[in-house]
Amino acid sequence: MKKIKGKMQQLYAININYGCYLALLEGISAVLGQRSRLGKYFFYRKHEAAKQYLCKKYKAIIDKYREEEYCESVVDFNRIWFFWWQGEQSMPEVVKLCYQSLHNYYDQSNIFLITQENVHNYIDIPDSILKKVNNRNFTLTIFSDYIRLSLLSKYGGIWLDSTILLTNALNEDDNAYFFSINYGNPAMAYHVCMGKWMTSLIGVGQNTGIEFCQELFEVYFLTENTHLTYLLLDCVLALAYEIFPSFKVSIDRVKIENTQVGRLDQLLKGSSDRELSTILEVQSIHKLSYKSIYNKRNYEYLKRIVERSNE
Repeated sequence: MKKIKGKMQQLYAININYGCYLALLEGISAVLGQRSRLGKYFFYRKHEAAKQYLCKKYKAIIDKYREEEYCESVVDFNRIWFFWWQGEQSMPEVVKLCYQSLHNYYDQSNIFLITQENVHNYIDIPDSILKKVNNRNFTLTIFSDYIRLSLLSKYGGIWLDSTILLTNALNEDDNAYFFSINYGNPAMAYHVCMGKWMTSLIGVGQNTGIEFCQELFEVYFLTENTHLTYLLLDCVLALAYEIFPSFKVSIDRVKIENTQVGRLDQLLKGSSDRELSTILEVQSIHKLSYKSIYNKRNYEYLKRIVERSNE
């Protein structure tokens, strides 16, 4: 009941701020899900409508960047961004394990833990944006997308969500201008990311496409009073993909690997441990969830693997 009430409040907010058409698409998509062909169609339509809204509302920003010279440099794999707003001591067990896994493959000097206490050491956040977050106009999840873009546009590096667990170092490509998970799956064409990236893991150097995304995101936060869609970051990245040919080329060149990024999360929920060792060998990047309920034996096995890698 609480979940339904929350969804109704979200639909009401979308209707008030963005219009009944976007609210209708959001509602239909929520009911249908993404499994059926019809569900995928409405999932696609709602994000196309969101992108159209952004194009119309923030046309000045798009036009500005279209006229600028496009610049990009190779991905900086020596700067790892990890975000937990409440600080290391408040991390849930799964987040702590993911954070620990980073230290198995990267020096402390290369890992930057961003928290409420130190974020202002790296980026300037307008007071009005912080006020909207504190007033819950925007969720902490959407706010973390803003921080992600602000850090990447200013410094470059690799952003890893707090529930990304590594069982090996990232596969560095000295010639890459964009780094993420490319699923290489035509069946994901309906999704706003088209299976070409995963916002939980994004790596860049200096990049005009990301700078565009950051500015649009910041002006959006300053202008709007509620989020348009949960996948707002994907929508903005998709706009950059469509607008900047060089950004599109860089994304299309991402190697197809680690495509079973969510498999470990599924296996940890089950009672069997037969596939655990296999997935840990063939997959080095894993997306977990601190909200998932894991089988105790399987999770303890994973913990031992992570702790052993640190020896």
